[in-house]
Amino acid sequence: MAGLRNCLVCGATGYSKVISVLNAPKLHVISADTRLDSGLFGTINLVQCDQCGHIFNGHQSDGEIESSHDLFLTNTPISESMISRHEQTVDFLTSKADTKLRVLDVGAGSGALAAAFARRGHRVTVVEPSSMIDERTLSDFGVNVVKDFWPAVSLEGQKFDLILCVQVLEHIADPCTFLSSLSTSLDDDGAIYLEVPSGDWVVKHASLTDIHYPHLNYFLIEVINSIFQKLLLVPNAIRNLLNGRDLGFVLRKTKSKLSNTDSKFKTDHLSVSLATNIRNAEARIFDLIAGKKFAIYGASAGSQAFFGFFPQIKPEFLFDDTPSYGGAFGYSPGARFEIVKPTAQNLSRVQSVVIAAYIHDKAIAEKIRAMGFAGDIYSLRPASDLSGTIQSLFAQ
Repeated sequence: MAGLRNCLVCGATGYSKVISVLNAPKLHVISADTRLDSGLFGTINLVQCDQCGHIFNGHQSDGEIESSHDLFLTNTPISESMISRHEQTVDFLTSKADTKLRVLDVGAGSGALAAAFARRGHRVTVVEPSSMIDERTLSDFGVNVVKDFWPAVSLEGQKFDLILCVQVLEHIADPCTFLSSLSTSLDDDGAIYLEVPSGDWVVKHASLTDIHYPHLNYFLIEVINSIFQKLLLVPNAIRNLLNGRDLGFVLRKTKSKLSNTDSKFKTDHLSVSLATNIRNAEARIFDLIAGKKFAIYGASAGSQAFFGFFPQIKPEFLFDDTPSYGGAFGYSPGARFEIVKPTAQNLSRVQSVVIAAYIHDKAIAEKIRAMGFAGDIYSLRPASDLSGTIQSLFAQ
């Protein structure tokens, strides 16, 4: 395909097309001062490598928007479940440690996970390029903050017992080199904890909500295992998170050459399944935009994907609980939408709510019902994910 980059895993040039989005929002949140122009949108050409089976955005990047991206951190915990997940991760990774660990968190975001380790007495360093990271608060916990991209020159030569790379590798254009550089900074007896969204989840459920511009890679388990083998990393443990939506790997170095099990797993049905979900959603979207007022709950990657696939939607506003999003906006190719708090007064202004943050859809639905909302509630959870209890917008 002309104009597409080589496979991000094996470098091959042969692809099979999966789906395209021509005006995908690059960001899920923008400031009130950000001008809505073509620079806020990019192209997704989702393809699967014919050689190794990797699924990725093959479109050549036209650059990020550093000034807007730097205004907001994306993983600030805003609920008890999010805080609990951090604590569970600390427990999982330190249960067998008999000493305090030297911990490196690469792409730390808000630093919430790093702080959870520091509160347990571990020596923690974070590498995070955003100027919005709260260096003062993290320093109070004893966290060393390095505002830089990885690899950070100031940490060259240092070794760590545990390296955290959580929800980062899917954004990286050269994931093999990036993961190799983490291994270089790992003590021989240490571990890398790598957490990524599951490409198998996207394939199994044809999940439109999980296909958005910031994600370059959609790692199938066969593909990511082949990367580990190439880099002489062995997964000692695997965590199945959020009903399979995310996967966590505890990786350790090995000196033994591993057997070659290069993946050639094909997902020929994915394009058809995604197109079916689009058609199913369009029927309900027609009702939403036919004179009814509705809101989207979650100024998140989910709403970002939704605006890319369905640019015709125009909610009254977006609900979100993240404190730093006050006065900010979500946006689509045709308009931008204010982010507001989910109050009873704001809920009274709409007839329907679409929950984009679908991993929290049950709790969100209970919350807004308790505020007196009696209208329709839909979730952007895939219809085939039977763990959900809220009606999916993608159901037939």
